[in-house]
Amino acid sequence: MEACNNHGKEVLAVPVMVPDHFYAESSPFAHFKTPSVDIIRYQHGESELVNEVVLNKSLLLFINRGTKRLRVSGEEESLTCAEGVFVPKGSYVMTEVAASQRFNGFESLMVLIDDHFLEDFLQGYRPPLSLLESGQNVAGTEPGAWVRFEKTPFLDSSIVSLQVFFDHPEQVNRMFLEEKVREILRYLLTTVRSHRLFNILKFASGGGRNARLHQFLESHYMEPWTVERFAENFGLSVSTFKRECCNTLGMSPKRWINKRRLDSAKQKLLCSDAPLTQIAFELGFSDGSHFSTAFRKEFNCSPSSYRKNRPGRLLAQLNADTLVPT
Repeated sequence: MEACNNHGKEVLAVPVMVPDHFYAESSPFAHFKTPSVDIIRYQHGESELVNEVVLNKSLLLFINRGTKRLRVSGEEESLTCAEGVFVPKGSYVMTEVAASQRFNGFESLMVLIDDHFLEDFLQGYRPPLSLLESGQNVAGTEPGAWVRFEKTPFLDSSIVSLQVFFDHPEQVNRMFLEEKVREILRYLLTTVRSHRLFNILKFASGGGRNARLHQFLESHYMEPWTVERFAENFGLSVSTFKRECCNTLGMSPKRWINKRRLDSAKQKLLCSDAPLTQIAFELGFSDGSHFSTAFRKEFNCSPSSYRKNRPGRLLAQLNADTLVPT
């Protein structure tokens, strides 16, 4: 770990290893950290990777090279070079790097932002009346899973300016890093996605029950608990817990938990050869039969059929068939 101190402001520049359970071969990536913001430049040359992450901070993600397919809370989209996305704290992010990047590599810039930073930003921000009117719905419902940003000259220049920090770490300080993040947020609130972003920022920075409930469920959905146990551990009566889930998630807690487990099961089937019974128990299902029945009802196919036809297996077969010895 290396500390850089400029003008009385300290920022940490540390090499961080990608966790072994994410990738077969870990590689270091550059990381700047302040008390409120983490800025990470991540690079790899793999052909296809799948990540599953529970965010404990809100995420600004920019693609510098390659393509990434993201799935967040049921929404799915592909991001290409110089596009970005904002995902609030608590969202469960599943990313899959496209196989077409095999020879070009992949690079992204990730900015992790804590709740206090967003709260302070919004307190100092003076939104136009149109944004204030659009933000009136945040008290009752979650304002969508994320917001995507199209490529613009400003975003291009912002990404380049953040990249300079990694090329000249001795000149970086906390003020530079945090002000650059504020600058990007202010700009994004002037784009065509400003209304949705404003709602998400208020939701993410509020620290209220809705945000805590979402994060709680994301952290514990694999537990084999009854709805009553979920309510008890969150500190609410069962009736209040059910009502809060319907208001925040748009569905009953039982439905959300079951759907979330099955979405995670799809990723496990894609990424591992673990027995179906093991996957069922890991995700909180009572037995393999219950898991298979629920999976078939949700996706109109059995878990074994889904695994048999998974894209990775087909791609591996294709590569094996077309590989030319050197």
